[in-house]
Amino acid sequence: MALAPGRCAGVTSRVVAHPTTFEIFRTVDDVERCEPGDVIFAAGEAGTSMYVVREGTVTIHADGLPVEEVGPGGIFGELALIDSAPRSATATATTACELVVLDERAFLFHVSQTPFFALNVMRVLSERLRRASANAPITAEAPAAETALS
Repeated sequence: MALAPGRCAGVTSRVVAHPTTFEIFRTVDDVERCEPGDVIFAAGEAGTSMYVVREGTVTIHADGLPVEEVGPGGIFGELALIDSAPRSATATATTACELVVLDERAFLFHVSQTPFFALNVMRVLSERLRRASANAPITAEAPAAETALS
């Protein structure tokens, strides 16, 4: 699948400061294997787990547009474990993948027992938020909900 020019070419989710943090999952035997085109989860679904990419590439789509490619060592799906809201995007295997699946219990264990794991999850979220903010239109108008209350 080709990405729209300028949308997310060259944008990957990787651990920058502490690459060994997500490498703790390299030896996990229980992995989910996906083939190219497999939908890992869809926007709007309830999320009960996050994923660490051990091999392959996953493309994250929002509103039908690719917004990020996640490669080995990258994570995705973590928002559902943090805020319990439905999935905000769709994740599709771009290549054959091996994914380590972390449910809420495993996520909370790693956050509490591995501080750099928690820090790197926050770094990934921060990077995504900054990138989304940089692409968001700037407007002086108040959101409709605030205007209706005025």
